[in-house]
This record gives sequence, structure tokens and C-alpha cells, in this order.
Amino acid sequence: MTSVASTSSLTRVRSKGRARPPLSLLAVAAVVGLAALLPIAYLVVRALEGGSGALEPLMRARTLELVVSTVTLGLAVVVGAVGLGVPLAWLTVRTDLPARRAWSILAIAPLAVPSYLLAFAFVGAFAPRGWLTELLGPLGLERLPSVYGFAGAVVVLSLATAPYVVIATRAALVRLDPATEEAARSLGDGTWAAVRTAVLPVLLPAIGAGALLACLYAIADFGAVSILRYDTLATAIY
Repeated sequence: MTSVASTSSLTRVRSKGRARPPLSLLAVAAVVGLAALLPIAYLVVRALEGGSGALEPLMRARTLELVVSTVTLGLAVVVGAVGLGVPLAWLTVRTDLPARRAWSILAIAPLAVPSYLLAFAFVGAFAPRGWLTELLGPLGLERLPSVYGFAGAVVVLSLATAPYVVIATRAALVRLDPATEEAARSLGDGTWAAVRTAVLPVLLPAIGAGALLACLYAIADFGAVSILRYDTLATAIY
């Protein structure tokens, strides 16, 4: 009983220690947060100096259209990035995929390529007059569907942001003991039931973090959406 009590007391002490970060760390975090808020504060001050006329652009119908198109793009890119990133992370961690290290590097390689370069390559390959059309021309294909607009932007930005989901999900899978899934199966759960009950709850925070980064990247992107001729808040502000 004494050992159990001492163990529970130690657990409470440790949990309390984790709940109270050092004041120095809190001070640094507060300084960083205030520095990040400075541009927003500057915009608010300048808007107030401009009077009621400064708010007029926000009330236009065109502004609402841009907000809707930007948010729609961000959500669609999240779906694409998660749809690509989670399977790639699973294949490179939990399977005996040949050349797993090479696939792991290739899965995050798009981080080294700016989105506008991916857009250039996408247009050069799949545009109506791209090299794929020239390659398939002798087979009777004269013209491919247009790659510009919403669909093209979603494809390019999903490829550009999928590595964020891959990295976060891989880290969670590496930390997750495979015995957890095996224990769920030993209790009678099937493969998908074991994944849903034992694996998915652990992966969801990591997937959510990667998805958030993908969404923010898509909303703030300027190069790819400009090349692919899709209007967002970033292009309109420019």
C-alpha cells in the first residue's frame, strides 16, 4: 500500500510539474507572440487612421467572393494533403515497402521546391499545349482539358503541402507501439476496427497539425495560384 501511495504521489507531482512551465519559457513565448501580433496591430492602427473609408473595401461583394474562394481552396487542399500524406506515412512506417528510405525522402521532397515551380512544371506538362499533349499527339489526342483554375490549384498545392502531413503522421506512427494495435486485434477487433480504436485516436492530433499547416500554406500562397489563374485574397491584395 505504501509503495502504491508513493507511486501515485510521484505521478501527481510529475503531472503538476508538466502543468507549470518555467516562467522564463512563458516570458519568451509571450515576447514571440507579441512580435507576431505587431503587423496586425499596425494594420489596425492604420485602418483606424483612415476613418470609415478604410473599411469600405471589406464591405464589397468582391471581397466576400475572394474570402469564399480562398477558404474553399484551403479546405480542398487539406483533403488532398491528408489523402496523400497519411497513406504515404503509413506505407513508409508500418509496411515492408521496398526502398522505404527512398520513398520517405521522396515523400517530403516537395518541401524543397517552391509552389510556383511546381505550378510551372504542372502547366508545362498538362496544359493544353504542354509536353504531354505533344507526346500523345500521334495517338490522336489534340488537346487536354484546361489545368487552370480551382482544380489545378488544388492539385499543385496538395502536392506541395502533403509533406507536412507526412512528417507529422510519421512521427506519431514511430512513437506508437505496434503492440497497441496487436492488443486490439487479440481482443477480437478486425483490422479496421483496431485501427479505428487503437491507432486513429493517437494519429488524429498529428494529422490535424499537418492539415492546419497545409491549410495555412494554401491560404497564404501567391505563386501557384497566380500561375494557375485562380483568384484568392493573396492575389487580390497584390
